[in-house]
Amino acid sequence: MKALEGRKACLLAHHGMIALGADLDAALALAVEVETLAAMYWRALQVGRPKLLGRAEMKRVIEKFRTYGQQKRSG
Repeated sequence: MKALEGRKACLLAHHGMIALGADLDAALALAVEVETLAAMYWRALQVGRPKLLGRAEMKRVIEKFRTYGQQKRSG
């Protein structure tokens, strides 16, 4: 439970993950996203150690993703 504090998903060593959502569809969408990111990280490890973003950079990226892909409304 501690791993889920402030989060909606966590990885379980040698067991998979837990993903939470407002409903089953939201939980499943998050689970798919976590699996996709885990696969991307695993692939990156195959060519070396990826450079991880620091807290400040992660905060900036998260803020940018709040509106990522959304169309701006005109007037």
